[in-house]
Amino acid sequence: MNRPLHWNVYEEEGTFEQAAALEQHFEDLLHSFADHKHVIDVRNFGLMGAIEMAPREGAPGARGGEAHKKCFWDEHLVIRNGMDTLQFSPFLNSKPDEMQKSFETIRRVLDTIE
Repeated sequence: MNRPLHWNVYEEEGTFEQAAALEQHFEDLLHSFADHKHVIDVRNFGLMGAIEMAPREGAPGARGGEAHKKCFWDEHLVIRNGMDTLQFSPFLNSKPDEMQKSFETIRRVLDTIE
Protein backbone atom coordinates (compact mmCIF):
# COMPACT_ATOMS: atom_id res chain seq x y z
CA MET A 1 0.00 0.00 0.00
CA ASN A 2 1.35 3.42 -0.93
CA ARG A 3 1.09 5.69 2.07
CA PRO A 4 2.28 9.27 2.50
CA LEU A 5 5.79 9.53 3.93
CA HIS A 6 4.59 11.26 7.10
CA TRP A 7 2.55 8.17 7.97
CA ASN A 8 5.80 6.30 8.67
CA VAL A 9 6.93 9.08 10.99
CA TYR A 10 3.65 8.87 12.89
CA GLU A 11 4.16 5.13 13.33
CA GLU A 12 7.82 5.47 14.34
CA GLU A 13 7.03 8.15 16.93
CA GLY A 14 3.94 6.36 18.26
CA THR A 15 1.72 9.32 17.43
CA PHE A 16 -1.42 7.23 16.93
CA GLU A 17 -0.98 5.43 20.25
CA GLN A 18 -0.26 8.69 22.05
CA ALA A 19 -3.38 10.30 20.57
CA ALA A 20 -5.52 7.31 21.55
CA ALA A 21 -4.16 7.51 25.10
CA LEU A 22 -5.23 11.18 25.33
CA GLU A 23 -8.84 10.62 24.30
CA GLN A 24 -10.30 9.87 27.74
CA HIS A 25 -8.41 12.73 29.40
CA PHE A 26 -9.62 15.13 26.71
CA GLU A 27 -13.19 13.88 27.04
CA ASP A 28 -13.13 14.25 30.83
CA LEU A 29 -11.77 17.80 30.63
CA LEU A 30 -14.23 18.80 27.94
CA HIS A 31 -17.28 17.31 29.64
CA SER A 32 -16.37 18.97 32.93
CA PHE A 33 -17.96 22.07 31.37
CA ALA A 34 -21.41 20.46 31.19
CA ASP A 35 -22.46 22.14 34.43
CA HIS A 36 -21.23 25.64 33.52
CA LYS A 37 -23.93 28.31 33.59
CA HIS A 38 -23.44 29.28 29.92
CA VAL A 39 -23.04 25.77 28.47
CA ILE A 40 -25.96 24.02 26.79
CA ASP A 41 -24.09 21.12 25.16
CA VAL A 42 -20.70 19.40 25.23
CA ARG A 43 -19.75 16.81 22.64
CA ASN A 44 -16.71 15.03 21.35
CA PHE A 45 -15.53 12.26 19.10
CA GLY A 46 -12.00 11.20 19.90
CA LEU A 47 -9.84 14.31 20.01
CA MET A 48 -12.41 16.59 18.40
CA GLY A 49 -14.80 18.37 20.68
CA ALA A 50 -17.10 21.31 21.19
CA ILE A 51 -18.57 23.34 23.99
CA GLU A 52 -21.80 25.01 22.91
CA MET A 53 -22.91 28.02 24.88
CA ALA A 54 -26.37 29.53 25.02
CA PRO A 55 -26.56 32.61 22.82
CA ARG A 56 -27.18 35.99 24.36
CA GLU A 57 -30.66 37.35 23.80
CA GLY A 58 -30.60 39.23 20.51
CA ALA A 59 -26.87 38.67 20.00
CA PRO A 60 -26.15 35.17 18.73
CA GLY A 61 -22.42 34.54 18.48
CA ALA A 62 -21.47 37.34 20.85
CA ARG A 63 -20.68 35.08 23.79
CA GLY A 64 -18.48 32.80 21.69
CA GLY A 65 -16.75 35.78 20.12
CA GLU A 66 -16.03 37.28 23.52
CA ALA A 67 -14.66 33.98 24.82
CA HIS A 68 -12.45 33.68 21.74
CA LYS A 69 -11.08 37.21 22.11
CA LYS A 70 -10.48 36.95 25.85
CA CYS A 71 -8.67 33.63 25.47
CA PHE A 72 -6.45 35.10 22.77
CA TRP A 73 -5.77 38.64 23.99
CA ASP A 74 -5.91 38.17 27.76
CA GLU A 75 -4.72 34.59 28.18
CA HIS A 76 -2.59 34.03 25.04
CA LEU A 77 -4.54 30.88 24.25
CA VAL A 78 -5.75 30.20 20.73
CA ILE A 79 -9.19 28.59 20.46
CA ARG A 80 -11.65 28.38 17.60
CA ASN A 81 -15.27 29.34 17.72
CA GLY A 82 -18.20 29.10 15.37
CA MET A 83 -20.77 31.52 16.74
CA ASP A 84 -21.33 30.41 20.36
CA THR A 85 -19.63 27.03 19.96
CA LEU A 86 -16.01 26.66 21.06
CA GLN A 87 -14.27 24.04 18.94
CA PHE A 88 -11.30 21.92 19.96
CA SER A 89 -8.91 19.53 18.29
CA PRO A 90 -5.68 19.32 20.25
CA PHE A 91 -2.41 18.21 18.74
CA LEU A 92 -2.06 14.45 18.53
CA ASN A 93 1.07 14.69 20.68
CA SER A 94 -0.36 17.03 23.33
CA LYS A 95 0.65 16.53 26.92
CA PRO A 96 -2.09 15.93 29.52
CA ASP A 97 -0.83 18.75 31.77
CA GLU A 98 -0.90 21.18 28.83
CA MET A 99 -4.49 20.18 28.11
CA GLN A 100 -5.37 20.63 31.78
CA LYS A 101 -3.89 24.16 31.83
CA SER A 102 -5.69 25.11 28.61
CA PHE A 103 -9.08 24.00 29.91
CA GLU A 104 -8.46 25.71 33.26
CA THR A 105 -7.85 28.90 31.29
CA ILE A 106 -11.01 28.42 29.25
CA ARG A 107 -13.06 27.91 32.41
CA ARG A 108 -11.57 31.05 33.95
CA VAL A 109 -12.54 33.00 30.82
CA LEU A 110 -16.07 31.57 30.69
CA ASP A 111 -16.52 32.50 34.34
CA THR A 112 -15.85 36.16 33.46
CA ILE A 113 -18.31 36.59 30.60
CA GLU A 114 -22.05 37.14 30.66
